[in-house]
Amino acid sequence: MEIKITCDIWWETRVDDFLEITNQRKSSINDFFVEKNYGEKPRKIFIVLMCRQPYLNFKQRKRYLKKDNILYLDIMLDYDKMINSDKPKRNELIAKKLMAELYIILEKYRFPKFDLKSFNEDLTKYFVENEVITLPNTV
Repeated sequence: MEIKITCDIWWETRVDDFLEITNQRKSSINDFFVEKNYGEKPRKIFIVLMCRQPYLNFKQRKRYLKKDNILYLDIMLDYDKMINSDKPKRNELIAKKLMAELYIILEKYRFPKFDLKSFNEDLTKYFVENEVITLPNTV
């Protein structure tokens, strides 16, 4: 599976810092997922992190192209939260929002034989390994 992440943001939000994590050479999100297989569809996921001033009224786009087997989607981020958060908190908020939204959208599309549970576990693992999120300690 291929995963690509880009952004369409207001520069003050610094959401682009998140791309330093997901697109870095040593542990890019695409490298992490490229050898994994969760089923026939989708083979590629293209994500746009959207963080614009609220008065612009941007709407979330979601589209699956059957011919190319690609899921395109926007992750809508809260402008005020991004502006008012430091880098580690902002990255955590983005990762959690991305995981939650992606889960909902993949569940909604109901791709046949797609192992959503394993995909979600691997996505969580990726963000934990890259120190973006932490999991609560279990005893």
